[in-house]
Amino acid sequence: MLHPETQEVMERYPEIYEILKHCPYEVLREWEFYQYEQGTLICQQGEVQERLFIVVEGLLDIYILAENGRKYTQAVYRRGDIVGELEIFEGKPFVSNVEALTKIKLIGLPRDLFLKWIELDHHFTLYLLRKVTRLFYDLSQKAGEDKLYSLYHRICRHLLSHVEGRRQNGEEIRVVMDKQKLSQQLAVTPRSINRVLQELKQKGILELDSHTLRVKDIEKLRKEEKLSKYD
Repeated sequence: MLHPETQEVMERYPEIYEILKHCPYEVLREWEFYQYEQGTLICQQGEVQERLFIVVEGLLDIYILAENGRKYTQAVYRRGDIVGELEIFEGKPFVSNVEALTKIKLIGLPRDLFLKWIELDHHFTLYLLRKVTRLFYDLSQKAGEDKLYSLYHRICRHLLSHVEGRRQNGEEIRVVMDKQKLSQQLAVTPRSINRVLQELKQKGILELDSHTLRVKDIEKLRKEEKLSKYD
Protein backbone atom coordinates (compact mmCIF):
# COMPACT_ATOMS: atom_id res chain seq x y z
CA MET A 1 0.00 0.00 0.00
CA LEU A 2 1.25 3.49 -0.86
CA HIS A 3 2.48 5.45 2.16
CA PRO A 4 0.02 8.36 2.77
CA GLU A 5 2.96 10.73 3.25
CA THR A 6 4.37 9.80 -0.17
CA GLN A 7 1.04 10.73 -1.77
CA GLU A 8 0.95 13.99 0.18
CA VAL A 9 4.49 14.97 -0.84
CA MET A 10 3.76 14.28 -4.52
CA GLU A 11 0.62 16.39 -4.37
CA ARG A 12 2.24 19.23 -2.45
CA TYR A 13 5.58 19.59 -4.26
CA PRO A 14 5.73 19.72 -8.09
CA GLU A 15 9.50 19.07 -7.98
CA ILE A 16 8.95 15.73 -6.25
CA TYR A 17 5.99 14.81 -8.44
CA GLU A 18 8.10 15.36 -11.55
CA ILE A 19 10.61 12.80 -10.29
CA LEU A 20 8.15 10.17 -9.01
CA LYS A 21 5.24 10.48 -11.45
CA HIS A 22 6.20 7.37 -13.46
CA CYS A 23 7.79 5.43 -10.61
CA PRO A 24 6.46 1.81 -10.65
CA TYR A 25 4.05 1.11 -7.83
CA GLU A 26 6.19 -1.71 -6.37
CA VAL A 27 8.98 0.85 -5.95
CA LEU A 28 6.82 3.85 -5.07
CA ARG A 29 5.32 2.11 -2.03
CA GLU A 30 8.80 1.44 -0.58
CA TRP A 31 9.92 5.05 -0.08
CA GLU A 32 10.76 5.86 3.55
CA PHE A 33 10.85 9.25 5.27
CA TYR A 34 13.73 10.70 7.27
CA GLN A 35 14.00 13.89 9.31
CA TYR A 36 17.22 15.38 10.70
CA GLU A 37 18.09 18.38 12.81
CA GLN A 38 20.36 21.18 11.62
CA GLY A 39 24.02 20.16 11.81
CA THR A 40 23.40 16.40 11.41
CA LEU A 41 25.95 14.59 9.24
CA ILE A 42 23.71 12.43 7.06
CA CYS A 43 26.30 10.85 4.75
CA GLN A 44 29.99 10.74 5.60
CA GLN A 45 32.88 11.09 3.19
CA GLY A 46 34.59 7.71 2.69
CA GLU A 47 31.66 5.60 3.89
CA VAL A 48 29.40 3.44 1.73
CA GLN A 49 25.72 4.41 1.80
CA GLU A 50 23.25 1.83 0.49
CA ARG A 51 20.38 4.28 0.14
CA LEU A 52 19.42 7.01 -2.29
CA PHE A 53 17.83 10.18 -0.93
CA ILE A 54 15.71 12.98 -2.38
CA VAL A 55 15.44 16.31 -0.58
CA VAL A 56 11.85 17.20 0.33
CA GLU A 57 12.36 20.13 2.72
CA GLY A 58 15.40 22.07 3.93
CA LEU A 59 18.97 22.57 2.73
CA LEU A 60 21.98 20.25 2.58
CA ASP A 61 25.65 21.25 2.52
CA ILE A 62 27.69 19.01 0.18
CA TYR A 63 31.36 19.41 1.06
CA ILE A 64 34.77 17.74 1.05
CA LEU A 65 36.84 17.72 4.23
CA ALA A 66 40.61 17.68 3.66
CA GLU A 67 43.08 15.89 5.96
CA ASN A 68 44.17 19.25 7.38
CA GLY A 69 40.59 20.00 8.40
CA ARG A 70 39.88 22.49 5.60
CA LYS A 71 36.33 22.37 4.33
CA TYR A 72 35.46 22.87 0.65
CA THR A 73 31.77 23.33 -0.13
CA GLN A 74 30.81 21.96 -3.55
CA ALA A 75 27.09 22.68 -3.57
CA VAL A 76 23.98 23.37 -1.52
CA TYR A 77 21.12 20.96 -2.22
CA ARG A 78 17.45 21.82 -1.88
CA ARG A 79 14.03 20.35 -2.69
CA GLY A 80 14.15 17.93 -5.60
CA ASP A 81 17.90 17.34 -5.49
CA ILE A 82 19.05 13.72 -5.38
CA VAL A 83 21.74 12.54 -2.96
CA GLY A 84 23.91 9.48 -3.63
CA GLU A 85 23.13 8.75 -7.27
CA LEU A 86 26.82 8.85 -8.24
CA GLU A 87 28.04 6.44 -5.55
CA ILE A 88 25.13 4.03 -5.37
CA PHE A 89 25.51 2.39 -8.79
CA GLU A 90 28.67 0.48 -7.80
CA GLY A 91 28.41 0.79 -4.05
CA LYS A 92 31.33 3.21 -3.86
CA PRO A 93 32.15 5.36 -0.79
CA PHE A 94 30.80 8.90 -0.68
CA VAL A 95 33.25 11.43 -2.10
CA SER A 96 31.68 14.20 0.01
CA ASN A 97 30.05 14.82 3.36
CA VAL A 98 26.33 15.60 3.38
CA GLU A 99 25.28 17.80 6.30
CA ALA A 100 21.95 19.40 7.19
CA LEU A 101 22.20 23.19 6.93
CA THR A 102 18.66 23.47 8.29
CA LYS A 103 16.09 21.05 9.59
CA ILE A 104 15.83 18.57 6.75
CA LYS A 105 13.26 16.12 5.45
CA LEU A 106 14.28 13.40 2.97
CA ILE A 107 12.75 10.39 1.28
CA GLY A 108 15.00 7.37 0.85
CA LEU A 109 15.13 4.19 -1.21
CA PRO A 110 17.42 1.13 -0.86
CA ARG A 111 19.99 0.51 -3.59
CA ASP A 112 18.31 -2.60 -5.07
CA LEU A 113 15.02 -0.76 -5.51
CA PHE A 114 16.81 2.26 -6.99
CA LEU A 115 18.40 0.03 -9.63
CA LYS A 116 15.01 -1.58 -10.33
CA TRP A 117 13.44 1.87 -10.68
CA ILE A 118 16.01 2.89 -13.28
CA GLU A 119 15.40 -0.30 -15.22
CA LEU A 120 11.62 0.12 -15.31
CA ASP A 121 11.14 3.90 -15.53
CA HIS A 122 12.65 5.46 -18.66
CA HIS A 123 11.29 8.87 -17.66
CA PHE A 124 13.36 8.79 -14.47
CA THR A 125 16.42 7.45 -16.29
CA LEU A 126 16.34 10.45 -18.62
CA TYR A 127 15.66 12.81 -15.70
CA LEU A 128 18.61 11.38 -13.77
CA LEU A 129 20.89 11.65 -16.82
CA ARG A 130 20.02 15.34 -17.14
CA LYS A 131 20.60 15.91 -13.42
CA VAL A 132 23.99 14.20 -13.45
CA THR A 133 25.02 16.04 -16.61
CA ARG A 134 24.08 19.40 -15.08
CA LEU A 135 25.90 18.45 -11.85
CA PHE A 136 29.10 17.64 -13.72
CA TYR A 137 28.76 20.84 -15.74
CA ASP A 138 28.37 22.99 -12.62
CA LEU A 139 31.22 21.26 -10.79
CA SER A 140 33.51 21.53 -13.84
CA GLN A 141 32.68 25.22 -14.18
CA LYS A 142 33.35 25.82 -10.47
CA ALA A 143 36.62 23.85 -10.54
CA GLY A 144 37.73 25.80 -13.62
CA GLU A 145 37.01 29.14 -11.99
CA ASP A 146 38.77 28.09 -8.77
CA LYS A 147 41.87 27.12 -10.75
CA LEU A 148 41.98 29.78 -13.46
CA TYR A 149 40.76 32.96 -11.81
CA SER A 150 42.12 34.97 -8.94
CA LEU A 151 40.37 35.15 -5.57
CA TYR A 152 39.82 38.87 -6.20
CA HIS A 153 37.84 38.08 -9.37
CA ARG A 154 35.82 35.32 -7.73
CA ILE A 155 34.80 37.53 -4.81
CA CYS A 156 33.81 40.34 -7.17
CA ARG A 157 31.71 37.85 -9.11
CA HIS A 158 30.16 36.50 -5.90
CA LEU A 159 29.17 40.02 -4.82
CA LEU A 160 27.71 40.83 -8.22
CA SER A 161 25.59 37.66 -8.11
CA HIS A 162 23.97 39.10 -4.96
CA VAL A 163 23.33 42.61 -6.26
CA GLU A 164 22.63 42.25 -9.99
CA GLY A 165 19.00 43.00 -10.75
CA ARG A 166 18.43 44.88 -7.50
CA ARG A 167 17.56 48.53 -7.94
CA GLN A 168 19.96 50.84 -6.27
CA ASN A 169 17.76 53.99 -6.22
CA GLY A 170 20.75 56.05 -5.20
CA GLU A 171 21.23 53.99 -2.03
CA GLU A 172 23.86 51.47 -1.05
CA ILE A 173 22.89 47.80 -1.39
CA ARG A 174 23.41 45.68 1.72
CA VAL A 175 24.72 42.14 1.36
CA VAL A 176 24.81 39.68 4.25
CA MET A 177 28.08 37.76 4.04
CA ASP A 178 29.15 34.77 6.12
CA LYS A 179 32.91 34.87 5.63
CA GLN A 180 33.36 31.38 7.07
CA LYS A 181 30.91 29.84 4.60
CA LEU A 182 32.38 31.84 1.73
CA SER A 183 35.87 30.63 2.64
CA GLN A 184 34.56 27.05 2.49
CA GLN A 185 32.88 27.68 -0.85
CA LEU A 186 36.02 29.22 -2.38
CA ALA A 187 38.50 26.91 -0.59
CA VAL A 188 40.52 29.79 0.91
CA THR A 189 41.08 31.19 4.40
CA PRO A 190 38.85 33.90 5.91
CA ARG A 191 41.97 36.05 6.16
CA SER A 192 42.38 35.93 2.36
CA ILE A 193 38.75 37.00 1.93
CA ASN A 194 39.22 39.88 4.37
CA ARG A 195 42.25 41.04 2.41
CA VAL A 196 40.20 41.28 -0.81
CA LEU A 197 37.28 42.99 0.92
CA GLN A 198 39.63 45.58 2.42
CA GLU A 199 41.07 46.25 -1.04
CA LEU A 200 37.57 46.80 -2.43
CA LYS A 201 36.84 49.09 0.50
CA GLN A 202 39.95 51.15 -0.20
CA LYS A 203 38.77 51.58 -3.80
CA GLY A 204 35.47 53.04 -2.56
CA ILE A 205 33.37 50.08 -3.76
CA LEU A 206 32.36 48.66 -0.36
CA GLU A 207 31.69 49.61 3.22
CA LEU A 208 32.13 46.82 5.76
CA ASP A 209 30.35 45.90 8.99
CA SER A 210 30.84 42.78 11.09
CA HIS A 211 28.29 40.60 9.24
CA THR A 212 27.16 42.76 6.33
CA LEU A 213 28.71 44.88 3.66
CA ARG A 214 27.31 47.70 1.58
CA VAL A 215 27.97 47.91 -2.14
CA LYS A 216 28.44 51.62 -2.81
CA ASP A 217 29.32 51.54 -6.50
CA ILE A 218 27.92 48.68 -8.61
CA GLU A 219 29.38 49.96 -11.88
CA LYS A 220 32.84 50.11 -10.38
CA LEU A 221 32.38 46.59 -9.00
CA ARG A 222 31.41 45.35 -12.48
CA LYS A 223 34.49 46.99 -13.95
CA GLU A 224 36.74 45.41 -11.31
CA GLU A 225 35.21 41.98 -11.99
CA LYS A 226 35.87 42.25 -15.73
CA LEU A 227 39.39 43.61 -15.39
CA SER A 228 40.44 41.03 -12.76
CA LYS A 229 39.33 38.17 -15.02
CA TYR A 230 42.49 38.62 -17.06
CA ASP A 231 44.94 39.22 -14.22
